[in-house]
Amino acid sequence: AAQPDEIKDPLQPLNRQIYAFNDMLDRNVARPLAVQYVAKVPTDVRGSYRHFRKNMGEPWNAVNQLAQGRPLRAIKSLGRFTINTITTLGLADPARRLGLETEEEDLGTTLGYYGVPSGAYIMLPIMGPSTLRDAAGRVVDSQARPQKYLLEDHDNLYWTEQVMRGVDTRANLLDVESVLQGDKYAAIRDIYLQRKKFEINEKKGGNSAEDVSFIEDESETNSDN
Repeated sequence: AAQPDEIKDPLQPLNRQIYAFNDMLDRNVARPLAVQYVAKVPTDVRGSYRHFRKNMGEPWNAVNQLAQGRPLRAIKSLGRFTINTITTLGLADPARRLGLETEEEDLGTTLGYYGVPSGAYIMLPIMGPSTLRDAAGRVVDSQARPQKYLLEDHDNLYWTEQVMRGVDTRANLLDVESVLQGDKYAAIRDIYLQRKKFEINEKKGGNSAEDVSFIEDESETNSDN
């Protein structure tokens, strides 16, 4: 995130326009819905839905962990899924009390684990911050969610669940809004890039994010010619 804007964010003029559109939707639709959701839905109900949603993602977490060559971590994710599903249908997280912590994964992180450069930062309409690598990964991630197949013949239920997922995610950000000061676009961008680099490097066992690049290193590109 400390790299110059022209390197990490070459599409900034377009990205800022998309951010302005997203911000307008957030102020007029997403945030009001999130506020009402927090005010009217009991904390326990919101927590149970969040646990259920995360539990449904554990098999895909395990697939990515296997792809990363981390079979023990994959076994833990499958263990979490099994324990939580059998005991509470995924509505609670007893596996955590047994020492099985969650570790959420996606294809973009797995590609980054193997050194695939993230490419330019991009702001996606509605979906928010991403990179070229992570945006491509999201396409696959969206096909890997069990909800897509469980609700395949129930379009209304599927899209209701998607909206609820978005509202719940936005509700989780209400308490940290005050952290964003000044240029919010730049703050969101740098937080996203730093967090993604840290996640990838942590899985690789490093203590620095320097070995995960946004784009191909110029020296590496020249050496290939």
